[in-house]
This record gives sequence, structure tokens and C-alpha cells, in this order.
Amino acid sequence: PPLPLWGGGGAFMGACCGGSPAMPWLAVLYMTANITLNLTAIALVKRGGAVGTMVASTLLVPVYGLVFCLNIPLLAPTPFSWGFVNGLVVVTVGSILYNHAKLAPLLSRPPKAADPPGGKVEG
Repeated sequence: PPLPLWGGGGAFMGACCGGSPAMPWLAVLYMTANITLNLTAIALVKRGGAVGTMVASTLLVPVYGLVFCLNIPLLAPTPFSWGFVNGLVVVTVGSILYNHAKLAPLLSRPPKAADPPGGKVEG
């Protein structure tokens, strides 16, 4: 095997090249979080449709932004500022306000099994 492959494996395991001893666990954590996020997105598309998925993704933007402010190995932390948080709040609230009419059916209770498809009994 080529030498760079061994060096990369050693750095991944935290053995050399300034690698962190937590690297294998961070990789497993990243893959687990990514798979969970993708499966949740698929379930959300099935249940809530495109609008619900878009709003959920918009709500995750602040979480992603704040995670990059943390000191994660191999990533330099982004400087934290309250202006950044205020911008994320404006984006999130704006997206929810823009789609509030489309979100109302998602947040209302589903009709009971005995109710007709419209949810109201006519007569």
C-alpha cells in the first residue's frame, strides 16, 4: 500500500500528524448524526410534504451555524457574535412567517378515524 494511505489512516486514528485521539469517535458521531438527519428528512417528506421539510431545514440553520462556533478538532472555530445569532433569528422567523398559511394544516390535529376525510360531519 502507498505511504500516504498509511499516513492518512494514522492521522484518522489520532496516532500521528497532529491528529486528535478523538478522531475515530468524531467520525462515527458525524456518520450517525448524518444518517439520522437523512432518515428524519425522508420521514418528514412523507408526512409533512415539501413545506414542512423546508421549514424544518430552515430551523436547523441556526443549529448548524452555532455548531461551527464550537472548537471541533480539525476545524477552526468561527468567532461567535450576537449579531450572528440575531441574523439567524431573523432568517428563521421570516421563513416561518412567509409559510405560516401552509404550515397551519400541518400543526392542526389530524381527523379521527371515524371522521370523514374532510374532518367535518355534514348533515
